[in-house]
Amino acid sequence: MWSPVGDPFVKPITEFSVCLDLPPSTNKLYRKRSGGGLALSEEAVRYKRVVQRVIGEPLNVSCLSRFPTGPEVRYVLRVVLYFPLLENPGWFEFWEKDTYVTRGKTKGQLKGRKGERKAQTRYKVIDYDNRIKFMQDCLVEAIGVNDCQIFRGEQEKKEDPDNPRASIHLEVYYEEF
Repeated sequence: MWSPVGDPFVKPITEFSVCLDLPPSTNKLYRKRSGGGLALSEEAVRYKRVVQRVIGEPLNVSCLSRFPTGPEVRYVLRVVLYFPLLENPGWFEFWEKDTYVTRGKTKGQLKGRKGERKAQTRYKVIDYDNRIKFMQDCLVEAIGVNDCQIFRGEQEKKEDPDNPRASIHLEVYYEEF
């Protein structure tokens, strides 16, 4: 079986890309321990295993065997999270009359005034910073590098209703200090 390791005609690769499912939101990352403190939730543990399995696939292992992972290597991490929906549909809708809450603890409180937008913000409140940190931790653990070696990062939110996902690109960072 051919292996790129040690082959003088195969150059090391300097970048690596992978697509994964969206990581769990911060609200689903941790659970309370019975004795106090926090632990990863079952969903978070499952996600971590999926990342390890994807990184462990033969093609990825072949690429990563040529990817520099020494303790002095620095990296750039680019992440794009594709969400099913980024805009609040209510941003484009307006209350036709003053509307009040009809149930629960806030019954009787004003919900919306005539002419106001039904949503407070145009964009949905989607936490993505903590998702990225968790995904980064899973990735560097699976690859075998330390996240202190990530010297530059780029992150972006995009919309893709048909294919929500996380696109990750890790490359060697050559800029000087």
